[in-house]
Amino acid sequence: MMAAWRDAGGVCVLATVVGTRGSSYRSPGARMLILPDGSRIGAVSGGCLEGELCRRAHWWTSESPAVLKTFDTSTQEDNEGFGLGCGGGIDLLLERLPSEATATHPLLAQERVTESREAGALAMVLEATTSSGLQVGQRFARENAQQYPEVAGLRERAVETGYSFSAELRQGALTGCRLFFESLSPPVQMLVCGAGTDAQPMVAQAAALGWSVVVLDQRADFARAARFPEAGLVTVAKDAAALDSVRFDSRTAAVVMSHSFAQDTFFLELLLRQPLGYLGVLGARRRTLDLLARLGRDAMPAELHAPAGLDIGAETPEQIALSVLSEVQATFAHRSGGALRERDGSIHGRELRGDHSDDGAERVLPVRDCGLQ
Repeated sequence: MMAAWRDAGGVCVLATVVGTRGSSYRSPGARMLILPDGSRIGAVSGGCLEGELCRRAHWWTSESPAVLKTFDTSTQEDNEGFGLGCGGGIDLLLERLPSEATATHPLLAQERVTESREAGALAMVLEATTSSGLQVGQRFARENAQQYPEVAGLRERAVETGYSFSAELRQGALTGCRLFFESLSPPVQMLVCGAGTDAQPMVAQAAALGWSVVVLDQRADFARAARFPEAGLVTVAKDAAALDSVRFDSRTAAVVMSHSFAQDTFFLELLLRQPLGYLGVLGARRRTLDLLARLGRDAMPAELHAPAGLDIGAETPEQIALSVLSEVQATFAHRSGGALRERDGSIHGRELRGDHSDDGAERVLPVRDCGLQ
């Protein structure tokens, strides 16, 4: 989105999901950038709203730089005349993006998070009382939130939990103001250790998910950028120094899949020392135990996924890539990877997103359809 905004040459409108009720396709924090020509990047629904938003967003924001729109999808026809029937409601903030680079610019803030690989969050005023001195649409980042302890605390909560939510403030001069706290997380960093033919669909599918992909292999004729155009980095890993350029963190996943016993041992030894969010080894469990034995380990570490992947009957390289990447996604989302029809409650787990209520329960708060002055 950042590159598209910079190259747009005109006014862009950012649509952000700031509240949901009942069934909805996207969660709070989902974004879509509407370009000057009416084209878009991203999505805020399952395709029901995007066309109309692209047609009308610039008009809706022509007199006010930010507008809240509510769409009721609980019936076949909502108050805007869309045939949605998704079974819930969605609140969208439409805002004309400022042309200047500031700490609270939403796309620039996400860019900084992506580059630093440190989670962040923005707070934005949805409703303001006259006495608060705040203006609706005003944003707060870490730098300017400190003057309001409750805002700073809730912003930190969005950073820590990784969830976006709206909340009504309850302390001091800001009592009665409602803000949206938008969690900003770095993309998953996927290390593919092995650059064989079966690594190509793994890299392509991971990149399609918006993940940052690094390919490593000790064989120079395999580790070539031309073979992996979707990867952000392709490196010949002759020794441990090849990993010096990789910043490991809890949003990093790695899969060992060179099909070379010596290479896989090399990668596994290095990766077992790193603070990864996911570590998997392709191939039979017996082979992985042999790799571990070579490293002086007599048992499978609890954090190691071997064989890597979910049990979906994968056979082809493309199916195996789907299986492994699905397990990575499930691991980062703290899900079992089972069938959705077997899940109790919301499929999005939105019980974890919402207001800081007195009883400790969390819920997403709706926002009204209104213009922001």
